[in-house]
Amino acid sequence: MKRLGKKFLAAALAIVSALSISGCSVESGDALASLPRLPGEYLALQQQVDAILAQGYIPAVAESGQNRQAMQQQDIDGDGQKEIISFYRSSTSGEYMIYVHKRQGDDYVELGHAKGYGRYLKEVSYPRCQNNGARAIALSWGMEDDSASGMSVHTLGSDGLNEALAVRYSNSYIVDVNYDGVDEIFLTAFDRVSSAMVMTAYGFRNGECSEISQTPLSSDVKNVVKITKSTKPGQWGLSLYVDSLAATGGYITDIVELRSGVLTNTTLGSGSKRSAATWRPVNITCQDIDNDGIPEVPLADMLPGYTDPEAADTLWKLRWTRFENGGANGVAVETFHAPAEGWYFQWPETWGSNVSAQRKSEAGIIKTAFLVPVEGAEEGYLFQGKDNVLLQIWVFTGDNRQEYFASSGMEWLHTSDNAIYGYSLLENGYPQLSLSADQVARSFHAITKEWASEVFS
Repeated sequence: MKRLGKKFLAAALAIVSALSISGCSVESGDALASLPRLPGEYLALQQQVDAILAQGYIPAVAESGQNRQAMQQQDIDGDGQKEIISFYRSSTSGEYMIYVHKRQGDDYVELGHAKGYGRYLKEVSYPRCQNNGARAIALSWGMEDDSASGMSVHTLGSDGLNEALAVRYSNSYIVDVNYDGVDEIFLTAFDRVSSAMVMTAYGFRNGECSEISQTPLSSDVKNVVKITKSTKPGQWGLSLYVDSLAATGGYITDIVELRSGVLTNTTLGSGSKRSAATWRPVNITCQDIDNDGIPEVPLADMLPGYTDPEAADTLWKLRWTRFENGGANGVAVETFHAPAEGWYFQWPETWGSNVSAQRKSEAGIIKTAFLVPVEGAEEGYLFQGKDNVLLQIWVFTGDNRQEYFASSGMEWLHTSDNAIYGYSLLENGYPQLSLSADQVARSFHAITKEWASEVFS
């Protein structure tokens, strides 16, 4: 066990050393970033680790999130000095243990420990639990029933590490919505009484983490997909945009605010059980598309020439709609989105409802053509003729994508890790709808994948 303990500390030190040599910095909590400087101090921490490992525990890491190391640093007690938080799992029973140690002179002392519960540790977060900078330890657990997760929240008190909250949930989000220096924890879960999904807000006070308020989500929510926050505070602080898969298909958004301690679903009208104004038949989540600090809801219109909203090949134009006090309040921008291919195109105002699109997939190339539909054409309404195609965007994938792009004659737009994006502007009979190369470059956007953290904003 002593040998394993030495390897454990050596591995943590190796991570920090490698980052220091490369000039990179370690973000708070992401690793044991400031190990003791002197051999004697290493020994003091080593002795603590050996004692834990001697009980049959092995180092444990979370499966996702930003804080995945078995040893991490955070200021748990708010004194400006970071404590060491370490995670272990029993090699026999699978039980988890969490320890907090603090450096005192040349020694390390245990401030507290706690038992975990659950089949595996999903994610570790550190919500601010006091406005002096102290943080709690929020642990997300995978349970035997994969349909729900568990969360345990631990705070440091005079008697050690205390369990402030233990609850089951489906989705979670941690953020200080009212700018008081203390985070709130927002959890969604299925409420058996109402047979619907609800969101509950929890807050910190006097070392406890207790329920503040609860609000229903739309009655037809099947499961929550994503929670997004605004970054520009409104009258009641920050808003949460809860995107969910509707039971009947498509996505629906509930916009939730914490108003003077009351959690309010602003998009549920009086007596309504569904945020109908935010529903759309496409599976695209909210986004701050215009970078104004407030997410927009992507309402969808079928492009000309398409009639079946349930058909897999139906293409859509998105109206990124602003919502205020639960109601639509203007459109920020319109786009054509191709999320599976990693791009979107800002719809030119001059195109309006006069332009449609077609998509074709060939070996290693996905082709999208923006065109003016032809009334009465024998080949079909969306026939690509000699003078009605305005713009083509091709996505080259696969091992031979560079070769395919070079021989295509397309102009370059963007290169990602697994695709090359090109375009061509064709001669057409619609000069009022034509675009320049600069307009194409400004309107094209790559879709970047976000960090797959579940709980922390």
